Amino acid sequence: MLVPDYSRSRLLVDWRIRAQQVTAPSLFDRLAFEQLKRLGNNLNQIARHMNTHDEPVPPILEVLLHDIRAAIDRGMQQHDR
Repeated sequence: MLVPDYSRSRLLVDWRIRAQQVTAPSLFDRLAFEQLKRLGNNLNQIARHMNTHDEPVPPILEVLLHDIRAAIDRGMQQHDR
């Protein structure tokens, strides 16, 4: 079998397997993802500002990051059920 033929057959087989296992994200999942993107953008802006102005990390930021990580972990645990 030629390499392109083999590659094509593997891709198509793998695609069919993945297509059967993937479910459409729920409205909650999509909204949660959008909120996480916004949080990530905000955190990036804060980090950029702090690095540009050589400012220390405010203590509240560590608390917020802990809360965000905990929320993500809870969401992942619920999603895996």
